[in-house]
Parts: sequence; C-alpha cells; structure tokens
Amino acid sequence: RTEMIKLGTYSILAGGAGAIVINIDVIMVNNILGEEKTGIYGIAFYFGTIILIPARALYRIMSSVIAEAFKNNDIQEIATLYKKSCNSQLAIGLLLFIGIYSNINNIMQLIPQEFSTGKNVILILSLGYLVEMATGINQVIIANSKYFRHDAFFVLSMVGVIIIANLILIPIYGIIGSAIATAITVAFGNTLRFTLLYNKYKMQPYDFNTIKIIAIGIIAFIPGFFIPFFENVYVDIAVRSAITGSVFILLILKTEATPELNNKIRKNLKRLSINI
Repeated sequence: RTEMIKLGTYSILAGGAGAIVINIDVIMVNNILGEEKTGIYGIAFYFGTIILIPARALYRIMSSVIAEAFKNNDIQEIATLYKKSCNSQLAIGLLLFIGIYSNINNIMQLIPQEFSTGKNVILILSLGYLVEMATGINQVIIANSKYFRHDAFFVLSMVGVIIIANLILIPIYGIIGSAIATAITVAFGNTLRFTLLYNKYKMQPYDFNTIKIIAIGIIAFIPGFFIPFFENVYVDIAVRSAITGSVFILLILKTEATPELNNKIRKNLKRLSINI
C-alpha cells in the first residue's frame, strides 16, 4: 500500500507539473504581450505539436510492455525497445518536420494574414519537439522503473526552466522568445532523462542508423526547398509534400535505417501493388 501511494503521489506530481510545462507559455505570453499575441502563438503552437502526435499513441502502448519487462528484470529487452523507439520516432518526426518546413509559406497563406508572425514560432517549436521524438520512450522507461521519483523532479525542474526562460526571452523576442523557451525546456528535460538512463542502466540508444536517418532528412529536404512555387497553394502543397515524402521514404527503405518502420511501410505499399 505504501509503495502504491508513493507511486501515485509522484505520478500526480509529474502529471501536474507536466501540464504546467505544456500550458505555462501561453499564459505567460498572454500576461506579458496580451491577447492578440496569445492568439497567434496558440495557433502556431498547435502546428508545432503535430510532430508529437505519433509518439503519444506509442507511449500508451509501450507503458505496459516496459512494465512487464521490468517485472521480469529484462533490461536488455528494454534497451532494445528504447533504441528502436528512438530511431523510429526520429524518422517519423523528421518526415513531419520536413513536411512542415517545406510548406511553411503555404501554411501562412492558408491562415489569416495577422497570424503570419507565427511562422518562426512553428519552426522553432517543431524543432524542439523533434528533439523529444528523437529521445524515444525515455520517460516511459523511467516512469516504470525504480527511479520513477526522478522523473517527477525532472518535470518540476522543467517548470522552473520554462518560467525563467520565458521571463527572459519574451520581453526580448516576443512570441518567438516563448517558442525558444519551450524548445530549450524540452531539450533540457530529455537530456536529464537520457543521462539518468545512461548512468543507471548504461542505455545508449543511438547508432549508425541514427546518423543515416538525419542524413536522409537533409537530402529529402533539398528538393522541397528548391522546387519552384506553384500559383495554386493546394497544388503546391500536394507536389512539394509528395516529392519530399517520396524521397525520404525511398531512402529509408533502401538504407534499412529503421527495420521495424520499413516493415510497416512495405506492408502498406504491397496493398497498392508497390514492391520496394
């Protein structure tokens, strides 16, 4: 009973602090810059968090798997899942980031003109959340380990970092400053989690495939940057996304950078009678 109470208390603490980290930037932008800038930042924020959508489903699935592995003291299995999640999420996150970055001007055309100042906010937030995608299921592992208390303290420290960073950067850079503060906080929290897992379990999830994925992302971005813009914004989005996405997926498949993700891609392509 005592252990369950402790676990529940720290989980509530981490969850509450996590909610503050997610929402405090909007509150601080409103208090410092006013409602107009808050509206712009809010729209940009939701575009930026698109990158995280695939990870949220994975976290829910992996929680029970990791808990069972800890129950069996199968640290090697956890390390394997950690590595797979980092590379797979990095690949998915990079694909989404490239899609957003290549179409950022099109996105600005689809929303009212007064929101155009949120362009850089979208890119900075997307980059920050790409870092979170690249760190895989580190939070899930810690939350299910005997070091679960540490994550609560990590999230609390993130609250301090994001508040201080916003107080410093918003008066200087406006809503872009708040985006930078959020990106710094996300990187800070995931660095703490990475360090804990490395020190306590000697888990280091990155390998040569990680480098290949990053290189593929850079190569796939190049066509999207140099393609001439079409007059029709919807045609431009379709063409630009199709070309960058195709280059990225083709290179991922040919290099076998993410074997687990490759299997899913090939399975879906076979339904379209495409064999790669």
